[in-house]
Amino acid sequence: MTEEDLEQKKLRLEIQKLSRPWCFQPEYLSIAVPVLLGTLAFLAAFLSGFFDREREALREEKASLEKQIGSLRLGLEKERANVNKAKEQLGISQREWAAIAKVVAFPSPIIMTDVVLGGGGVGVTIEANTDEGFYFRAGIKPGVMADPRVSELLDTLCDIQRLEHLTVRKVALTKEDIRRIARLKIRKLTLSENGLADEMVDPLGRMTNLRSLSLEGNKNIHHPKALGELTDLTFLDLERTSFDDEGMALLRPFANSLVHLLLANTNVSDDGLRHLSGFVNLERLHLSGCPNVTRKSLVELAELPKLTWLTLESCGIPKDELQDILDSLLEQNETLRIRYIRSDLGLLAVPVGPVAEPVSPD
Repeated sequence: MTEEDLEQKKLRLEIQKLSRPWCFQPEYLSIAVPVLLGTLAFLAAFLSGFFDREREALREEKASLEKQIGSLRLGLEKERANVNKAKEQLGISQREWAAIAKVVAFPSPIIMTDVVLGGGGVGVTIEANTDEGFYFRAGIKPGVMADPRVSELLDTLCDIQRLEHLTVRKVALTKEDIRRIARLKIRKLTLSENGLADEMVDPLGRMTNLRSLSLEGNKNIHHPKALGELTDLTFLDLERTSFDDEGMALLRPFANSLVHLLLANTNVSDDGLRHLSGFVNLERLHLSGCPNVTRKSLVELAELPKLTWLTLESCGIPKDELQDILDSLLEQNETLRIRYIRSDLGLLAVPVGPVAEPVSPD
């Protein structure tokens, strides 16, 4: 078969194809069939009321969204009113407000910030991210977090004149950071699990306005000299540190002011507790987890004039001897003021006159 024959055959096939009715040609069928099916589906939906139902559902969803938007706007207006009221009560300046906004919006994935406004002033909390999912995604273990920008954050706090209390938890701090904190005129300071050591907290001695201090969880705190300069403390928390008998001697300057002293899980012993003999206003003392504290200390502590709450779990006082010791103290000292002792026996109420049970310590 020659090339000319092939051309003729091709032409005959094309003529035959074109001679068919248009509705049987594949090109038209590939277009017409989907259009026809779509038209039938549209008619079925229209006749069954599908579009009316969808229109009604959209109308209801729109009304619900408008209601939510109205509620959010109302809530926002209330929050604005509360904020403005707090600003008026505290007399917060624009500069202070800008500093507070900067603290709240601190851009760090590993550090969280919180600001509380109240009649007593402003409180700020800075702590490591507590979201377990964050640590899983980042492939790191939860613990003390370090962020070089925390220094910038601490500098910002100096612009908040009504700052009353600061909490920094599980965020690594340097001595320079402590110096920044020492410039604040605050009354309450909590530094928990920051990797601090004795010499690092020396600048805190300049914080003469402090009434409450917590260094809880800083394992390298043994006997910080800064404590001896804080003569007006009423609350001191040194739990889960390495605070020792040498450190107890540093507490003497605020023997007249201290009311709460938390020493659980420290290295304090009977020798160190002798320094508490003149603490005339001490009401609550926590000594749980101090194995070097024995019955000798209990006898001496019973002489403190205002001590009413004492914790002694896991101390060097045998469990089976504790009740006998208390009975003996009552016989020797009819004016015993200790009302409650939390120990390995549970909460013991010492029967010395009617008195309401104090709030259980945190």
